[in-house]
Amino acid sequence: MMCFSDYPVPDHYPNFMHNSQVLEYFRMYANEFDFLKYIRFKTTVCSVKKQPDFSTSGQWEVVTVSEGKKEVNVFDGVMVCTGHPTNAHLPLESFPGIEKFKVQYFHSRDYNNSESFTRKRVIIIGIGNSGSDLAVEISHTAKQVFLSTRRGAWIFNHVGDYGYPFDVLLTS
Repeated sequence: MMCFSDYPVPDHYPNFMHNSQVLEYFRMYANEFDFLKYIRFKTTVCSVKKQPDFSTSGQWEVVTVSEGKKEVNVFDGVMVCTGHPTNAHLPLESFPGIEKFKVQYFHSRDYNNSESFTRKRVIIIGIGNSGSDLAVEISHTAKQVFLSTRRGAWIFNHVGDYGYPFDVLLTS
């Protein structure tokens, strides 16, 4: 469900990939299109500023530090990529009495596999991609799964012919 339209996920990968599979998919994609030469790992971005002539050039000054070395570069564009869910949103204040709740609760990013839910009753709060994927996967082992939404929702299958997500089939 989270593949690039020009590079489908390998057929043997599940729709809800483990984080190790997501990482491997990103590595395969970067290798396939020779992107690694453009990526700088372990680099801190110190500042991003518009160039003095930004209104005509559209350029940005980017200051970085890597291995103690400061570098200033000018780019035609800047893309801010914060990562896949970098900070879990777990609004516990919305659940009065949660401190008395004696059962396990956690964010979807901390999910590993469905075995720990075997023969248990589970409630999943939120019906985004992660919540929906988890509800389906956990339903294979759990006794019962509830999917909680604020307003209700229409649910339909994301997967089209041959197991490919519809967005891949329609926009490749």
